[in-house]
Parts: sequence; structure tokens; C-alpha cells
Amino acid sequence: SSHRSVFESTSTCASPLRYCFWFPRLASIVWQRVSMSNATSTSVLLASALPSALTEQPETSAEVMPQMLQSLRRHIVSVPTEADDLRWIAPQSDTDWAFFAWASDAASSPLSSSEASVGRQAEYYTLTEGRAIGIATAAAELHSMFEAATSKVLEDDALLKTFGIPAALHAKVKDSFVSHRSGVGLHSMMGRLDLAIDDHEVKAYEYNADSASCLYECGYAQERWANAVGLVGSDPGQHLGSELTAAWRDAGIPAGAKLHLMLDDDLEEAYHARYVRDAAQEAGIRTKLIKGVEGMSWGPEGEVMDDEGERVQFVWKTWAWETVIDDYRSQTATHQHSQLRPVLLSDVLLADGVTVWEPLWTVITSCKAILPVLWQMFPGHPHLLQAEFELSTALRNHPAGYVTKPIGGRCGKNVTMVKDGAVVASLGGGFDAKPLVYQELRPLPRMDGFSVLMCPWLVRGKCAGLVLRVDKKLITGVDSPIEVLRIVPL
Repeated sequence: SSHRSVFESTSTCASPLRYCFWFPRLASIVWQRVSMSNATSTSVLLASALPSALTEQPETSAEVMPQMLQSLRRHIVSVPTEADDLRWIAPQSDTDWAFFAWASDAASSPLSSSEASVGRQAEYYTLTEGRAIGIATAAAELHSMFEAATSKVLEDDALLKTFGIPAALHAKVKDSFVSHRSGVGLHSMMGRLDLAIDDHEVKAYEYNADSASCLYECGYAQERWANAVGLVGSDPGQHLGSELTAAWRDAGIPAGAKLHLMLDDDLEEAYHARYVRDAAQEAGIRTKLIKGVEGMSWGPEGEVMDDEGERVQFVWKTWAWETVIDDYRSQTATHQHSQLRPVLLSDVLLADGVTVWEPLWTVITSCKAILPVLWQMFPGHPHLLQAEFELSTALRNHPAGYVTKPIGGRCGKNVTMVKDGAVVASLGGGFDAKPLVYQELRPLPRMDGFSVLMCPWLVRGKCAGLVLRVDKKLITGVDSPIEVLRIVPL
């Protein structure tokens, strides 16, 4: 395989793509092997890294299934027995071990030793090099369009109100974006687009510009498993880690200052945050992981301090800004002076003296309410789907159908697909009380009964990798498996 990034041939992209596989069964095998050997051994079973079948879902209507693609193909590979003893996990890496802790927790039942010892079949995908470059170019263009729409929203107070942000925070959001546009700071670090593609078109569903998952999988795990199994093609995510490191090096954190990485008490966030921490450390930045606001306290001048007595000034977070703003609303409702109570999440992340990634202005960019704004600004753009705040007759009767999305929703929750007046698919969730936006229905490509969602990771606005989510359902969610992607010649 070539070590060259397929994106190096275009100025719109600096790095490649990656994959992450579905681990419930892998985890049980890994921990089964680890428990049978020394915990520091590098001999770890990798052969069964992918399940032979994904969770069964009801069959979907053929009326909403696009044709098979020529540029994106699904393949089945026999996992070689010799892959059992590959040195895939780095025993000294707490990032790797945090990942497998999550996978082990997700496992429903362990495989038997006899099943584990037999070479299994696993699925992976290939994308042509030309199509990969096209998707990368589209992703960079979409980033610029989303940023332009963010600017429009922040210049229109009436439009800004539709995003549900407390009026008391409007000036702070605006200042965050002004700082970014002026080049002073508060630039976005990374984000993930969700796209529907075919052999000719790229259509954006939304932009997870605030917080997103699958970074470690996209930038690390994919290459390891692909190399272990001996897959054809090249790894387009080989430079993602170095792009993140370069972004941290240019982030404006002074020499000797500490970056606090704040995460929830969640196994997936544990390895995700550590992967980001590793990139920051590679850039020479001191780091500290903090669960919630653990160990934080008020300093003598109202500043927030960590448990080592250092002031918190630079933060990377796993929480969506929506969660932070909800915390702010709760805090405001109590009318209690901040220093008379313990430090809260919003105290840290909304403090004037704290720089946060992703910056506050991305609460606009990642909100579903920006989708109608994009369509108003760029009507008929080839990478956009028609979107509206109010369901028009034209969209209601659109031959493809339409989708309802809650403005503050995440991970496909409370999304409903409607075609010819009938609900085609829907997911439940906790966002049913949120206002809705309406978007033209564009089904994902279906490959052997699976929907395939294309997700470019962008670093500083340039494409730095691709990751796939697949599911038998029409709507992908947070639990949708992620599969290996390899890049092949035209």
C-alpha cells in the first residue's frame, strides 16, 4: 500500500481517511485473551475484530433505496488465523486501553474459544481515489459555507433567536466569532460532516462542528486492523494525527501553559479525549484530563483552579455547547452567586478568562437551525438539501419526501423520514420537545442491505479523514457500526 495521502493532490485537503469497526464481539475476545495472559503482553487477538453480522433490523422499503455505487464497494474478507498474534494494541498506551475498556463494556456475550480460533469473515469498504478527492473537496467547500451561514446568523438578531440561545449569551457568541474571523484566536479545531453520496453527488445532512465521536477510530484503529488483516488499498487516515498535532501547535497556547481536557464519566469519551490529548502532547503542550469538574475550585479572584492549584485557562471539552447552555440556564434560575457554591460546568466553559475548543460560535454551526439558513443563502447548491423552518407545500409534496429534525437533536434522535405522506422511518430520543426543521429526504446508499453514511473529519476546515457508519436501518445513530474504509485506484 502507498503511504501517500490521496488528498495530497488537492489544495483543499491535508490528510486522509480512516475507519472504525463494530467492537461488541471484539471486546469480549480481547479481554478474554488479556485475562489469560500477562496484562503487559503485546499478544492480543485481532482476528475477530468485526462481527459476522450486524444487529437485525426490519427490512426497509425499496422505494427509498438508491442504486448501488461503483465508486464505493462493500467486500468480505477472511480474517487470517495469523492475525491472532498481531501486536495491535500498545500496552503502554492508556488511550488504547481506554478504547478496549469501552468495547468490553459494550460486549453482550463473549465468543467461545473454538469460535475465536477459526478464521472468520468480516466486511470492509473501498472507495476510489478520485471519489475520495471529490468528497474531500466538497467537505472543505461545505465547511466554508457553514461558516458563512454562521456569520449571517450572528449578524441578524431575529434569526439568532431561532437557535434557542439565551439572550444573555448572544454577545459572547458573537465575540467568539469576531475573534475567529479577525485571526486573533478561537478558531475551530475539528469537526465531522455527515454526508449522503453517490457516484456523482455529495449532499450534506449536517455538520457536527461542536463535538463529535469516532476520531480515534478514524485516525488510528482503522489502519491497525487493515494492516493486520492485509487489506488491499491505502489508508487515507494516516496523517490525521499529525494534522491534529499541527493544529494544536498553532492553537496559541503559550509555552508552559496547561490544556485541561474535560470529559464526562463515559467510556467512549475516555478514549476519545485521550486521543486528542496525545495529539496535544505531541505538540509540546502540557495536558490534564478532568472528569466533569472533578477537583475544580474557586480561586481568590473568582478564577477556576484545578486540583493542583493551577488556573484553568485553556480547555478542550467533549460536551456539546447545548449541554453547557442547559447547565447555564439551570444555574441562572437559582440566582445564586457563583462563588457561594461548587464550580459548575458552565462556570468553567463560559468564563471570560477561559479559551475553549471547540469555540462557542460553533454552537451555531452545529445546530440544525442553520440548515434552512444555508438553503436561503445557497439555494439549489449541489451539496445542499432543501431545508425550511416551516414545512412548505412544495417540500411536503417533494417526490423524494422530507425529514423532520429537532433543532437541538443529536445522533439521529427524534428524526423522522416521511414519503408520500407516510412515515418511512423514525428514531426516538429525548429531543421531542425541541422545535423542528424540515429537510429534503436523501436516502443513504444501500449496499447489501446496509445504509452507508460518509463522514469526513475536518481539521482547521480541511478534510483530514473519512469514516463510515453503516446500519440496516435507514437512519444511522450513535450505535451504528463503523466499518473499515480503504482507498483504491480509479
